[in-house]
Amino acid sequence: MGSVHDMYIHGGDIYRNSIDKDYSVSINPLEWPDALRESILSAVSDAGLMQTYPDLLNERLRGVIAKYCHAMPDRIVCGNGASELIMAVCALYSGGKVLLPAPCYTGYERALRAAGITPVYCHLQEKSGFLDFDSIEEILRGGTDFDMLILNNPVNPTGRLIEKGSFKRILELCDEAGITVLVDECFMELSMSESEYMSSYGYVHTGSLIRLRALTKSYRMAGLRLGYVICEDEETADRISMRLPEWNISGVATEAGIACLSYEMCDSRREGRPGYLEKSREYIAFGREWLRSELEAVGIKAYESDVNYIMVYSDLPLYEELLKRGMLIRDCAAIEGLRRGFYRISLKDKNDNYALMCSIKDIVQSV
Repeated sequence: MGSVHDMYIHGGDIYRNSIDKDYSVSINPLEWPDALRESILSAVSDAGLMQTYPDLLNERLRGVIAKYCHAMPDRIVCGNGASELIMAVCALYSGGKVLLPAPCYTGYERALRAAGITPVYCHLQEKSGFLDFDSIEEILRGGTDFDMLILNNPVNPTGRLIEKGSFKRILELCDEAGITVLVDECFMELSMSESEYMSSYGYVHTGSLIRLRALTKSYRMAGLRLGYVICEDEETADRISMRLPEWNISGVATEAGIACLSYEMCDSRREGRPGYLEKSREYIAFGREWLRSELEAVGIKAYESDVNYIMVYSDLPLYEELLKRGMLIRDCAAIEGLRRGFYRISLKDKNDNYALMCSIKDIVQSV
């Protein structure tokens, strides 16, 4: 069994460190607007939610998700965060062969190993900015006997979207070979609008595609844990559901999730006024470019990003030095395909981003 450090390799361990500001977890940095906050708090304030078993089938929640995603309710499976669903999907292929790009989110390997699977890595090249997904195409064209491919789009920790043409070709190759593709889109809503998504990635459908999303990132609900997968057929959805515990979604998480998605679909959106996610994307884009520019100005390599975090490289011990100042960033040294010196920094509000840069400038000058 791994150590506590191994368990928290993804970051966010504010419980065993003295932390004032956590830049290691990548949730939406924009605070809820008052109307959304009131809607969420009103939805979860009923004491009866604590005293009543939630709906075993999550029918109401799946119905709202289906409307939000233009999908069919019977092809949606809800989970206690994305991690539970990743575990369930990997369990479908226990003992099988799974291809992973590297670098990628460490939770996939953890879930695969729990299912008795040793992942096969396709190492993306640093000189390409870790964007050479055509190398995955080459592997798939080689006639390999994979059961599943897991993709992160946008990629974690690099923050980049997969090139649209490559994404389509990869899915087509997997479809021809009968390989299931799990596409983790947990950061997609913080990168592009639904219309942009449908014209670039969402229109691509294959019989073995599973799309994963979560309210954790987009709606700042890390503490409530709510995710979902959209499958291409009911049979796959049923197989995933059978690998999840009963009553895995609490009544509180259900009502909070419905409140968030309903808010985004409300009349104000249809009237053309920006919703929470649209405002979030604008907020993120501005803060991201400011932070990248500031990092580059002090000699730290900051990779381009399409989401709410930036991967950086520096020879300076940024993790240790920032920790001394009560700031936690993501140390990416243990991620497959990366090495010591790689870090991921997540955006927070304007004041916190400025405070982080002040500390980094101090480190650059003093270390």
